[in-house]
Amino acid sequence: MSQKMNKNLKTLLQLTIGVLIAAALMYITFKDRSIGDLANDMKAADPFWMFMAALTLLAVYIFRALRWKLMLDSSDYPANSFNTIISMLICYLVNSVTPRIGEVARCSVLLKTDKIPIPASLGTIFTERIIDALVLFGGLGIIFLTEFQRLRDLFAVMFSNILGGMENSLWLLTGMAVVAIGGIIGLFFFLRSDRARQGIAGKFHDALSTMLKASQSIFRLQKPWLFFVHTALIWLALVAMNYFFLKSLPDTQDFGVYVAILILFIGGLGWALPVPGGIGTTHYIIVQLFLAFNLSETAGQNFGLLSNGATFIFTIFFGLIAWLLFLYIVYQKENQKKNPDPAINS
Repeated sequence: MSQKMNKNLKTLLQLTIGVLIAAALMYITFKDRSIGDLANDMKAADPFWMFMAALTLLAVYIFRALRWKLMLDSSDYPANSFNTIISMLICYLVNSVTPRIGEVARCSVLLKTDKIPIPASLGTIFTERIIDALVLFGGLGIIFLTEFQRLRDLFAVMFSNILGGMENSLWLLTGMAVVAIGGIIGLFFFLRSDRARQGIAGKFHDALSTMLKASQSIFRLQKPWLFFVHTALIWLALVAMNYFFLKSLPDTQDFGVYVAILILFIGGLGWALPVPGGIGTTHYIIVQLFLAFNLSETAGQNFGLLSNGATFIFTIFFGLIAWLLFLYIVYQKENQKKNPDPAINS
């Protein structure tokens, strides 16, 4: 079986598992609601606040792209700002229908538009994800300290089955950890050997070296303060987007910014799971969050459906526009190659 076929089967398996998880959690969350009731509640959404949420989501993507560009520039592979924004929009378009394939898609876009090697751009993405994970879990830690009792009960309900099976899986988890650590150590020593620089292994060695070097670009930022400004703007915009979604529904319009923050950090766990677009996972977690804070279950269901559905639709819309712009840029580049004389292109 070829390597490409293996990769396709792995992607199909991940997508299938993600869809099954999403379908199961969607059923659990909405099994007591009729489609007609849900549709009527969605129709009650305020168009103005929905428009504000759409603009804020676009701002999130732009801030992410500009932050990514800072890392690319410091990794010796400068990128065009407009092309980076397009690649980011395409990334989230792809991530809306497939789990995490969008990261490769945005690297492929910049390879085509700015000739940035995929290992270099992937390396910066790796560091970018670590930064966001630190912010997410840092926020979760602060919230957990201030709302310990409620969140303890929430997570106990959500993960009781998982935690209950941990004892039986302890040896399996330990074995997997030992194998993973052994594999990392073995890879480390292999890459340091002379054999690793020959043939296919040599190409893999060069790609991994490029990726590792790019992942350290955060330590070479020319404007580190701007990187952290963009990071702060990303998370503030996400809070604002959740707040606008809350304002758009009659049964959540009186909720404040604090609820928007809770939804972002706790509901964000649903987006972190390998499920396309966070479907099912975010809906389930948000409903459990509302119940933990003695809020209406119906309000949680409506908010989860509206915010996730609208985010999905907005992302598809922005992504398709970006895809058309990308095709136009590629067409222009190909046209310039065929007609290098400016007088011909004018």
